[in-house]
Amino acid sequence: MRTAALVLAGICVSTAAFANDSPYEKNHMEPFGSERLSSPISLTGNCANVVIVEWRPTPGRQVSTSPSDKAKTAINETCELVVKNFKRFVLLQQYTVGSVNNFSQTISLMPADIQNHGSDLRNLNDFSYRFNSRYKELDEDGDVIPIWGYHSRSTSHIYIRNDALSSNFKTVFAHELFHAMSYQFGIFQQYSSNQTATDEKMARKFTQFIGLGE
Repeated sequence: MRTAALVLAGICVSTAAFANDSPYEKNHMEPFGSERLSSPISLTGNCANVVIVEWRPTPGRQVSTSPSDKAKTAINETCELVVKNFKRFVLLQQYTVGSVNNFSQTISLMPADIQNHGSDLRNLNDFSYRFNSRYKELDEDGDVIPIWGYHSRSTSHIYIRNDALSSNFKTVFAHELFHAMSYQFGIFQQYSSNQTATDEKMARKFTQFIGLGE
């Protein structure tokens, strides 16, 4: 999911936090040991194999962007909504799918808003280092369009904004979960052409289908 706004923010993440890591290493998307939660958060029910391994708050907004029981509940409820409706949706779209049990994924939550640390080192819109090789969409002025969420097919990992209680989080999360399930359960592989673009359209249709808008 994307927004057209682009405002550069200064790097404020202390390199001391990465004592044994190399934060300036390009394209090291997966979280360093220093970025991982000491106790990963496993979801429940149909999402029992979905695990949050990184959740870093936004400086100055720790209360609304840190793990909390309310935030975890919102994340779990959205995941359940996606899993329960995924098969029905793809069958209506005339794709073939078998069991969608045992859905698995790892998740990183981090600052994403480029007006509030989102483009800082190791955050979601760090285009210079952590996500240097990630596909970049440009606006009409040639500037990179920031994103709110990203699914990595190669590592079965979702990188997403950290404000789980915000009005837009559920839509972004459901969108990325659709990408993850589409790839894991073979829908992505059934597209006849331009698989990435087709899956993007499908994800947008799916979030509308489950009542979360586009």
